[in-house]
Amino acid sequence: MSLETLSVDTKFYRSLLTMVRILRDGLDGDVEKVLGRVADQLADDLQLPLVWIGILEPGSTWVNVTAKAGSAWEYAQDLRISSLEHIPEGRGPGGKLLRLGEGVVVGDFLQSPEFAPWRELVYSFTLKQNITSVKSTEDGSKVIMGAFLSGDNEFPPAIPPLLSDLTQDLAIYVQQKTIARDFLRLQAYQRAVLNVQQQLLHQNNPQAMYDNLVRSVIADTEAIGAYIIGRTSEFSTLSILAMDDLENNALSNQGGALRYSSQGICPTIVANEVIDSGLQYGPVDPGLSVLNGFVNDNRGLFVRVRSVMAIPVFLDGMESPFVALVIEADELRYFTKPLQETLRQLAASLGVGLSRYFEHIKLEAAKSEIEKLALHDALTNLPNRRFLEERLEQAVYRSHIYDKLLAICMLDLDGFKSINDTHGHDAGDLVLCTLAQRFQLGLRKNDFVARLGGDEFVILIEELSDVAAFEKLVRKIGEIICSPISIDHTSQVSVGVSLGAVIYPFVEYKNSVTELLRHADYALYESKSIKEKRASFWMLYG
Repeated sequence: MSLETLSVDTKFYRSLLTMVRILRDGLDGDVEKVLGRVADQLADDLQLPLVWIGILEPGSTWVNVTAKAGSAWEYAQDLRISSLEHIPEGRGPGGKLLRLGEGVVVGDFLQSPEFAPWRELVYSFTLKQNITSVKSTEDGSKVIMGAFLSGDNEFPPAIPPLLSDLTQDLAIYVQQKTIARDFLRLQAYQRAVLNVQQQLLHQNNPQAMYDNLVRSVIADTEAIGAYIIGRTSEFSTLSILAMDDLENNALSNQGGALRYSSQGICPTIVANEVIDSGLQYGPVDPGLSVLNGFVNDNRGLFVRVRSVMAIPVFLDGMESPFVALVIEADELRYFTKPLQETLRQLAASLGVGLSRYFEHIKLEAAKSEIEKLALHDALTNLPNRRFLEERLEQAVYRSHIYDKLLAICMLDLDGFKSINDTHGHDAGDLVLCTLAQRFQLGLRKNDFVARLGGDEFVILIEELSDVAAFEKLVRKIGEIICSPISIDHTSQVSVGVSLGAVIYPFVEYKNSVTELLRHADYALYESKSIKEKRASFWMLYG
């Protein structure tokens, strides 16, 4: 007994018109729901016990059955169809057509040997004849459709080509949806890149750059994981410097950088490949690639990862990556070529931001070094005359405000010339540097020591309560200077000191605080002039 040919043809044509409207109106809808409506419509209009629709994505070997309808829909609940020829699930008509790329075939479960793996299950649903149709999309996906009859019914000859045409319409729809999805996805990433670029202009440290980037990717796109990973040593240790994912595992919630061996979770493994090679790695399916043998990933998110890629981030002038950007997705065909290019732009933007930051640090360090050289003695690293004059004005002001005495002490070394003449200028330099270190360690933190040149120094002593406090500190200065100094493993030298001082406000100035330096210099001259008969190595002005 067979179906009435004219009746089935007419029903199919009418159903086809309805399904075309479903596909046209479903361009803004969810693919699985639209394909489900198509399957329902065809099963209802032709009173078929089972209609199912699946998609084989590029690079995959298993069909994802996205829609099933009819009274025997449970048959397709666990339906597994593969494009691999060497396994039973790939030897049926569907598997053969997938390997061919497209086509339509009519089969009989009871007679065709290729249906052997499903025959027992088919009996329970009283299914017999079926049509399987496959069509390819422009991007390499394959849409596969199955329609089934039960009992003694048979498909009229006109139905297989019509079902093939319907499958072609479904392939066109899937392709249009893929194009639209990829376009919207690309726009989302482009917005994320723009947001990151704008933020990079205002962020003043790498961690802020990393955190903002991974947050933007997760917030603005469909990525399920975003990571910035760098190597922390010459060995295999990698550090996840920033991360965010759909499980809300932001690194800011983890309390710092996370360190894993390169033979660890999926992101660190692909990052290790990138940092070692300097090249983009992926996109790959971690479950089907060579990575699968190295992954020890217990994250709950990992079971959803279908595609992952890692991109190197370079600093200006560097040949090796500074860090790697890793993105995880839950779709196999997620990273289209335009999207990969956009992610490379994102990595390049991060590289520019990092380069600007480190260049700024270098410039600031150079500026600081220049300022230091301008204010410090090159040999001893003590402040020079310019720095002394600035500090003297501040010290005089503090003395006036806090009603404390300020002593300005000028000194030079007795016997220093003979050290240069006997032991050489290197020994003399060593004496000066040793005394500079002693001053810094032996005096109070707020005492200021400057070298004017040669063996001449100035010491500003602030916050003195009386002259007795001054005399106590001057004696300490003498002890610091007169203690023996080792110039090599076997030789020591000693120097003496002559010091002249002026105490402000006991002695004031008329026009400039540098007058106080001249007064101290005059006291030093007087001290040296009576060196042979003086009772003390120091003398006060006035």
